Amino acid sequence: MLQSINIFSSVADKVKIQHETLRTKLVKEEKANIIASHYGVISQDLINRLADTIEDILLSFGEDKTKIKRIFSIFIEGCRNIRSHGSFDEQNQQTAFIMVIRVKGVYQLYFSNLIDNNDIESVNAYIESINDSNLVDIKLMHQSSLLNYVQNQKDGSGSGLLIMRLRSFNQLNSNFININEQLSLFTVKVEVLN
Repeated sequence: MLQSINIFSSVADKVKIQHETLRTKLVKEEKANIIASHYGVISQDLINRLADTIEDILLSFGEDKTKIKRIFSIFIEGCRNIRSHGSFDEQNQQTAFIMVIRVKGVYQLYFSNLIDNNDIESVNAYIESINDSNLVDIKLMHQSSLLNYVQNQKDGSGSGLLIMRLRSFNQLNSNFININEQLSLFTVKVEVLN
């Protein structure tokens, strides 16, 4: 049987292209400073190492402890979301990427993971509901998700997005890029101002 050869046919290759395209765009067009960037599997060891590196860099920029804690909290929750909710590629890997940048004093955190195409509508609706809510309502939603976790021993689904919205004080920006008939790349961008 003759197979068609496509050098970008794997899911991992397509995610890597999206990572490199975003990184290049941010550096060239936005003049962004890349603080941390990783493409591939997001392990707990990687999260720990990157968290330490990010903290050291933010301290070297002279950022106050409160802002560092906010960025750190968003970073941890974004990485946890990838590990808890990211779909697997054809190699049974949770191919994903993360990026932390600074542009004109504003910190932007990007979290991208694979998502089943059947879940896009519900995830998009959930993010819209978070963005349409005020911070008091988001706190109540977060408390409810924690209560659900305690009562049902579920994964607290969505609480990470709530925490990211609470800590940033800004809306979550998200998009979905189709990878194939089963998977898309889900990206959440979070901005942290002063």
